[in-house]
Amino acid sequence: MGDGFTNTDLAYNGRYKECMNKAAEYFFSIEPYKSYRDCFNVYVVVAESEEEGVGEKGFWGGNSINNKFGTVFGSGTEIMCDDELIFEYARKIKELPEDKPITVLVVLNSDKYAGTAYLYADGNSIALCPMSAEKSPNDFEGIVHHEAGGHAFGFLCDEYVYNRSEMPENRKNAIKEWQKLGYQMNLDFTNNLNEILWKDFIGLEKYDNVGAYEGGYEYQYGVWRSEENSCMNNNIPYYNVQSRWCIVSRIMKLSNLNFSVQDFIKWDNPIYPSLSRVVQSVNDFEPLAEPKWIMKK
Repeated sequence: MGDGFTNTDLAYNGRYKECMNKAAEYFFSIEPYKSYRDCFNVYVVVAESEEEGVGEKGFWGGNSINNKFGTVFGSGTEIMCDDELIFEYARKIKELPEDKPITVLVVLNSDKYAGTAYLYADGNSIALCPMSAEKSPNDFEGIVHHEAGGHAFGFLCDEYVYNRSEMPENRKNAIKEWQKLGYQMNLDFTNNLNEILWKDFIGLEKYDNVGAYEGGYEYQYGVWRSEENSCMNNNIPYYNVQSRWCIVSRIMKLSNLNFSVQDFIKWDNPIYPSLSRVVQSVNDFEPLAEPKWIMKK
């Protein structure tokens, strides 16, 4: 669904539908979503705003926009919204099963680079994705990959670093609480390759770049990720192997299908971006806002 789109955008096969279709295509444009697209049902909810665009909060009061879901830019790349109303509108889709969580991708009628995900312990999620006009991978597609594919469906942690310090114990403990629910599994707190969460992939020819790379979720030390670069690190169009495993595991669980790590390895299709693309992504990277992890809904 979209926010900040007015009646003029809602014509049959008009701009609203074009933007929603584009967001869906971006979601499925990289692995593993590309290979598992048939496991998903995708719906579009039409939502009309009284005014065009997204509000902004600021020191002098900001700019208020009368849009449908109350989306507003905060500090940095943060976005706030009326999450209850978003879920109310999503649930207007009668075909949605009541016993399954849903991922809601909200396209914002703005070309600003920003993004925030709301993640709930019951598996429901919201990805707020403006149609960024920045160059790839900080464009609209890159935001969809990071916020919707990475956070909102994959329930992945950010992997980037901007605090050159040890991850505090309270942050580690918060991650461990979410890991009990099967979320935030793309980071670990050991570099022992025989015990690390992605140990099944280490030493295989198919995954010769997989190991223990220190740094993640803002901090340089005391936390490890499975590969040097990934969408959750610097927005490149590539999820590392542990992220792909987390995503596919969730797809299989929600599909009520048995699926082993050996099945994953057999069917996994890693497509690495070019070195020049990675270097460009690292140079141009600007962190998106930390997701809002909400234990109770």
